[in-house]
Amino acid sequence: MQPTNEYLWRISGESLALCYRAAPGYEARLTPRASLVLSGEAVADLNYIIVDAGPAAETLLREYVLVAKKRKLPVLVLITRTAVAGLKTAAAELCLQFLEDFPLMVYRPGNPSADTGDYQVWRVEKEEDVRASNELAATAFGMEAAALNRAFGPNYIQGPGVDLFLAARNGRVISSVQTTRAGSLTGIWAMASAPDQQRKGAGRALLNYVISYHCARGAKFFYLEATPAGKPLYSRVGFQTVDDSEVWLYQP
Repeated sequence: MQPTNEYLWRISGESLALCYRAAPGYEARLTPRASLVLSGEAVADLNYIIVDAGPAAETLLREYVLVAKKRKLPVLVLITRTAVAGLKTAAAELCLQFLEDFPLMVYRPGNPSADTGDYQVWRVEKEEDVRASNELAATAFGMEAAALNRAFGPNYIQGPGVDLFLAARNGRVISSVQTTRAGSLTGIWAMASAPDQQRKGAGRALLNYVISYHCARGAKFFYLEATPAGKPLYSRVGFQTVDDSEVWLYQP
């Protein structure tokens, strides 16, 4: 049975908490319908609030934004489609700025392909590969590598539930992605490719490997929140949109 949208939003918050748990400034507050996950870095893309519909949605939104405000941290606020109508006034009062829509996508592989073409793909186990991933993401997303190295230090892949994968060609790291595991459900996070190598097959090769890797270990469903730029790739792989959220920015 496919997980409900409500469960997917909930597990998204818990998965982000796994990804950032080794960050020096880490803080998380998790409830069934809302999540706050802060890396402590002054980069909005490294701090998240997710709010789904529920009787306490507005209260939790205000509470979580206040936490970020007190810490002087920018944060991305994902408000689900079912919750957003009732939170427009609160979002305006909190000075949130609307950015874009993020579709929630799921995929249930039938016969996953492990084809990686001429790319070398592997699960990261070495500290130098973690740094290589951070440097790639810094270039791809326009962030400071130092912030990523703090948020995703060498210890973040040591605990259970989180994996990091890299794809390279001719010795050059071209693409990276994080995954989180919860039973038979696997989340896809922070997929990045070198700007000059995008749309050349590295992302597809990496996804093929990651999906095959996790299916061999019992995964049945995959989910992700796609950016508009990434959605075409995920659609070609087989991901389908089941819900979406509005992404807002809180900027101190």
